[in-house]
Amino acid sequence: MATGRVVLDGRRLGRGAVLTLTGWTSATLTRHRRTGRFPTADGYDPTAWWWHSTLAHWLDQQEHVCPECHRILVTAGGLRAHTTRMHNSGRKSAGRR
Repeated sequence: MATGRVVLDGRRLGRGAVLTLTGWTSATLTRHRRTGRFPTADGYDPTAWWWHSTLAHWLDQQEHVCPECHRILVTAGGLRAHTTRMHNSGRKSAGRR
């Protein structure tokens, strides 16, 4: 039965897979790693990788996920800015003509 949750197996995820999973750019991933908003890599071979279980645990703790495109934002302000910038273009406010 589908629950809408990400199901991850026991394999390792590299940087590219993390970017696809989160919807982030490389610069965003680097920034969140530096500031501690993303888990420390589980290993290096020679580049960073994470166990699926590490990312599944981190994903379960994320509160700011865009309901339209499922991009992960690490702050409420980031989610508001993303939603306004990416999903409200071309929409008119109620009461305006």
